[in-house]
Amino acid sequence: MGENLYSILGVGDNADSEQIRKAYIELARRYHPDANEGRPNAEFFIQIQRAYEILSDPKRRKRYDEEAQLQVVSSEPFKTTWVLSRSEIPRIKENQVLYGRLEIQFTGDNKDFKTPPSHLCIVLDRSTSMKGERLDGVKQNLRQIITEIRNVDLISVVTFNDKAEIVFAPTSTNDRNSLIQKIDNIQPSGGTEIYRGLKAGFDMLWQGNNDTYSLNLLLLTDGHTYGDEDRCIDLARNAAEKNVRISALGFGTDWNDSFLDKITGITGGRVDYVHNLFDLPKLILSTIETMKTTIAHSMNLEIEKENLAKIKFCFKLDPETMELPIENTLQLGSLLKEKKSTFIFAFELPKLDPVINELRILMGKIRFLLGDRKENSYVENVALTLPVNDNPEKKRIPQEIVQALSRITLYQMQEKSNLDVKSGNVNDAVRRLNYMATQLIEQGNVTFAKEVLNEAENIKNEQNYSEDGIKRLKYGTRALLQLPAPEKRMI
Repeated sequence: MGENLYSILGVGDNADSEQIRKAYIELARRYHPDANEGRPNAEFFIQIQRAYEILSDPKRRKRYDEEAQLQVVSSEPFKTTWVLSRSEIPRIKENQVLYGRLEIQFTGDNKDFKTPPSHLCIVLDRSTSMKGERLDGVKQNLRQIITEIRNVDLISVVTFNDKAEIVFAPTSTNDRNSLIQKIDNIQPSGGTEIYRGLKAGFDMLWQGNNDTYSLNLLLLTDGHTYGDEDRCIDLARNAAEKNVRISALGFGTDWNDSFLDKITGITGGRVDYVHNLFDLPKLILSTIETMKTTIAHSMNLEIEKENLAKIKFCFKLDPETMELPIENTLQLGSLLKEKKSTFIFAFELPKLDPVINELRILMGKIRFLLGDRKENSYVENVALTLPVNDNPEKKRIPQEIVQALSRITLYQMQEKSNLDVKSGNVNDAVRRLNYMATQLIEQGNVTFAKEVLNEAENIKNEQNYSEDGIKRLKYGTRALLQLPAPEKRMI
């Protein structure tokens, strides 16, 4: 498929000259070689300039449009569907909440859009606390990665403690025995400084980058990092701009889940809790399967500042579950060939003046890096508006939104119980967890409900969670977001 000049600038083919100019200035600032080192940026900057030169000239733009119409144009390779909790907004003088469900699906032809090769960089904590069974289990699973990864993919491994070391630079898995030998030589020692590992892994990915690879960093750690959190967050923001996705696996009880959620969420990645080593093979194979079936390296929702509604929260529900940090650009993660990506939004609506007859909920664009070339990038404009009515017709909330919110409510409940314990409101925490267990039993999740009740009892007696209680409840309720809704909850 040839390049689309409108997609390069991230505008629709009906954009006016001012929209084209603004889009060019924004992209030129981001990708100018003087501001961003690296050949890939320089090449894309040339494409941006060429697109602007043609589309900003009325005669050249008209000729380009006419030539494009003569070509056989296939349908868009993706489909986006929004479902809102209301079709009209009641005119009331107080804030309201509107919910929206976004579903994105790849609909292109597999012959035209091939899954791009990936570069996976493993960043492994080899501090003293990883010694023994934990590190041995990780090394065993790294051997499995080497046997499962495709020959077209690249893999690199970085270890860190008080400093970072390169185990092996980006390479294919043709010489598997040599790579496995290097993994076997990894030995534990020292403390935990996550920034050193992340920085070495990011540099490995970006310096070796070209447009043909999707870039993935997988962090494996069991510990806290101290004093370098802000640098880790800044690095994550830089990674998001370069379309590097950071994911993480946390072992044991000492790692900082909130911190890892933040740095992975910024890039559209996720965190998984390795409760025991039996969980590890499944989580590792899930990472490899995602790499093999990723059709879009990155999906970004770029939000215009003129929106009247504000996003209160956004959860990615499928194919992986996470709460997304709310920023001007939301990192929606990767799009897989055979799985839909589903999100639930909560919009806070302002007080409505009598003169407002239509409310702008969300204006922006979803930008896709689709396929294995920059020319195959796509942009879809988002324009969610609803009429404002003094007496809107009452309708049922769509079932798919009800189902999603029922699970998000449980997740938020355990988060609030965590805050209650931290602030000393133990009775409130116990009350929330008991109610949460009741809801789980009603939904048929009896085993997990027993875990929640046991944790509530522990908090009541010890005034705190058990050693791994917070993480078991947090990632247990997060996993519920992916489960199909039980029949008894249908309305």
